[in-house]
Amino acid sequence: MKKLVLLLAILLMSQLLSAQISYDLIPYRKADKWGFCDKTKKILIPAKYDKVDFFHDGIAAIMINELWGFVNENGIEIVKPIYNSVEPFSEGMAIVELNGKYGFINAKGKVAIPIIYQDVVDFKEGITEVKLDGKYSIIDKDGNLISKTKYDEIRNYSEGLLIVRIQNKYGIIDKNGDDIIPVKYDNISDTSDETIKVKINGKYGFYTLKGNIIAQPKYSYAENFSEGIAVVSINNTKPRRLLNKDGNEKETVNNFTLNQMIEGMSIFMYFDQYGVIDKDGQEIVPPKYDMINNFSEGFAVVKLYDTYGYINK
Repeated sequence: MKKLVLLLAILLMSQLLSAQISYDLIPYRKADKWGFCDKTKKILIPAKYDKVDFFHDGIAAIMINELWGFVNENGIEIVKPIYNSVEPFSEGMAIVELNGKYGFINAKGKVAIPIIYQDVVDFKEGITEVKLDGKYSIIDKDGNLISKTKYDEIRNYSEGLLIVRIQNKYGIIDKNGDDIIPVKYDNISDTSDETIKVKINGKYGFYTLKGNIIAQPKYSYAENFSEGIAVVSINNTKPRRLLNKDGNEKETVNNFTLNQMIEGMSIFMYFDQYGVIDKDGQEIVPPKYDMINNFSEGFAVVKLYDTYGYINK
């Protein structure tokens, strides 16, 4: 229970920090109404609202009679309570909902993106995904359509890229709406070591973040890249290989399992015994231990029979 409480506290703190919340004005309650005071408990905005939120970027959400609006730090209502729901400001824009439709207002309280969408998310790096007539597109802060195609799903990926789906196939586009990886794959894994792993017809391949192919989908087994190396196998019954970002493969010792590269080393298992190879596939430690942990700060814990020790690189 203590661990759960600590985890929740950490998650809450990270959300608060990322939201750029201001504590110069603090919500306070008087009877059944809410207002704002400063750290000395001096009342700055009278308690007249049914609910309030913290200030985000100098603006706070307020509610009266189940309808939401926004107030600035001077107590001026820049948006009267007319919306069914609102979200905190992000990049100068806030999501508002009216009768089941969503749009955006700007920091002046003006509607910047029409309230016509079935779904929206916060702006990130000047763009957002919106849903209209069951399909998703990308728009900018002026409401201009960026993506050339309408998708069944769009979600943030990483490094300024977006993962998109049409029916049951996936691809990747950039924030300009340009195709990086064609929409034809059964699955796309999270980015790792500035590479992207794709899967089609049960086979894995790799791209760079710029959409250049590293290796065609031909591997029945593939770990994510780590330290410039991916562990792959064309056939799981054969020895696994080391694939670098140039698409070149290196044969390894005849092992049955091989872990990701950590600190330039990979642990392998051969007939229930463990050894170590380097990035060149050279055997550094023969398979003689009952257990080897991954290297950390140049050392790895090893086990032989019922005793433990350390090995260096």
